[in-house]
Amino acid sequence: MLWRQVSLTTFAVYVLSSSDNILDAEKAFVSLSLFNILRFPLTMLPMMIANIVQASFQFDGSPPKISVNHNPTSSSDEIDG
Repeated sequence: MLWRQVSLTTFAVYVLSSSDNILDAEKAFVSLSLFNILRFPLTMLPMMIANIVQASFQFDGSPPKISVNHNPTSSSDEIDG
């Protein structure tokens, strides 16, 4: 349903943008076929973006590792001073 609105809006903008733009059958059918070809890639785009973001986080590593500096020679009395 949305694709019909997109194509009708595109045709309306094309015709109303200039008096030289005349919408004939050839332009209309070519445009409709191109819209139909683009339908699948555009519906897959959000899922592909989500997969790329998820993969980039996975390749960067899991949650950040916490490094704790342990000094075995220091004692708890030396923390203040």
